[in-house]
Formats: sequence, structure tokens, C-alpha cells
Amino acid sequence: MVDYYTVIGITLGIFLVAVSLKKLKNQTISQNTFTLWFIIGILIIIGSTIPSVIFILQDILATELTISAIFGMFIVFLIIMVFLLHQKIDTMNERIVNLAARIAVKRFYKSNEEDENEL
Repeated sequence: MVDYYTVIGITLGIFLVAVSLKKLKNQTISQNTFTLWFIIGILIIIGSTIPSVIFILQDILATELTISAIFGMFIVFLIIMVFLLHQKIDTMNERIVNLAARIAVKRFYKSNEEDENEL
């Protein structure tokens, strides 16, 4: 019988890998961000498919099944939220770099026009 957490983990891992690959293809994600989320997605898939990893984590955390279920749901929610926030930060960073480049170009051409007018 397949555990629900295995299905949720594999689905989440495949989702992270697929979205990261799509964003890389569309060039809406940086190389560093892609690498980070691709590795996290692969680790989630590996952790979900190998049951011994879950049991080792359960032993380390010393939790019961009910607590683990609640903890697992929060982890999934937080991973999705961090992924979305990381994507927004990456987009905003790209916009800031483009805006700074435009300002630098305008200042450069403005200073060149003033130099030509002085001659």
C-alpha cells in the first residue's frame, strides 16, 4: 500500500522540478535559483520514495504519527510558500537590474549632451 506522504512528496518534487525547468526554458529564472529548486525537488523525490529516510527522520525527530502528519503538512505548505516568494524576489531583482541599467544609460547620454553643448 502506498503511503499518502509518498504520493504528496513525489508530486511536490515533480512539481518543483517541472516548474523550475519550465522557468529556465522561458528564461524567467536565474541559474542559481534553478539549481537550488531543482536540487530541492530531487531531494524531496528521493526522500519520498525511500521509506527508510522517512523512518530515520521520524526517529531523529522522535515524533508520533499524528504529530508527523501535521508537521508534514506544514512543511509542504512552507516549501510551496518559500518557492513562490523566491520566484518573486528573483523577478524583482531582475527588474531592479534592468531599471538601474536604463538609468545609467540615460545619465551617460545626458552627460554626453551637456559636454557637447559646452563646446
